Amino acid sequence: MDEPPINNSTPKAAINQPLTKTFSWYLKTIDWAFSHFIALIFKGIFFLTLIAISLASIVLEFRYIFEYNAGLADLSFVEIIFFVVLLILLKRYWVYSKQTSVHWWDLLTAPLLWYAKFNIFTFLSLFLILLKLESDTHLSNLLFTQWQHYEQIVFFIGTLISLYIAVPSRSLIIKLTRQNHRTN
Repeated sequence: MDEPPINNSTPKAAINQPLTKTFSWYLKTIDWAFSHFIALIFKGIFFLTLIAISLASIVLEFRYIFEYNAGLADLSFVEIIFFVVLLILLKRYWVYSKQTSVHWWDLLTAPLLWYAKFNIFTFLSLFLILLKLESDTHLSNLLFTQWQHYEQIVFFIGTLISLYIAVPSRSLIIKLTRQNHRTN
């Protein structure tokens, strides 16, 4: 005759679930965790590959710039312009990045990831062009000889574009408190 009061705060889904977990629940949990582990491994490998491509390309470009070991005498006009613009973009990147809440590791790797993507795009484009020109050996030889002259400029442009677009989003800017506004 005394019925217990109905507790309306318990969700309906919780009422229908058994108190003990079934074997299939454990299998699904293990399967979910394993798939995410495998995805994490592949993301890590992909990340490390992009960083390695970017760093290798940067090292090769600097070796190419200073190929005669003559210090500043090695620099051409284009290379001097590149370094000036690079310093300006690095300053821009630093100013914009220090206003955000982005972790230092992400700030360090973002331009490298963009540069690696640019390198991959450039090499794939060149490869596809060479496949298209495979039958015309004169045109492909001309492309190879001309590419040697423009390769450095293409990668300089890629470096500058990568640094320019790697700036963190404006939505990540740290909001200033009223106290910071008063002191400024």
